[in-house]
Amino acid sequence: MDWYKDEAMSKGKVGFNIPDMKPSFHVGYQLQIELKHRLSVDAALLYGQKRGEIASVGNKATPVKGYKSKFARNYMALNGVLNYNLIGGLKVGAGVEPTLHFKDNIMIGKTIKSAFDVPVVVKAAYAFKYFDLALTYKQGTCNVMKGVPYMKSGWTRDLQVSIFVPISISK
Repeated sequence: MDWYKDEAMSKGKVGFNIPDMKPSFHVGYQLQIELKHRLSVDAALLYGQKRGEIASVGNKATPVKGYKSKFARNYMALNGVLNYNLIGGLKVGAGVEPTLHFKDNIMIGKTIKSAFDVPVVVKAAYAFKYFDLALTYKQGTCNVMKGVPYMKSGWTRDLQVSIFVPISISK
């Protein structure tokens, strides 16, 4: 689930609303390295897609109230998280996820430019016997919605539930 920290730039209830984010996904490959003193590192290469919809509430450029434009923002990311193993399989961690968002069309004649972001990642996970179940929060550091009319900013905030089948390397 994604949120964009934004407010529509409309006045008098005209313009476009905040993007209505739809369920998104990512798939990838994760490597988990166990370190000393209850520490571990997760490194993952991810491909994902963020989907959403922007609706017009009427203005000079798009006078039709109710006009909707769907978009799908594809991205590649390299996730790195340093974890602390609490008890059993429970671990918490923090890291970064350098992400390249690819160019996309978002409305008639409008394009979202490619954008690079380095979100800060906070993660809580539980390691079961054959997979990890993780809850991850990501706070973007850059505007990834450049080129979208009537938006002041497009800094992402993501809350994700992930299942990873880890490959462990023990030292």
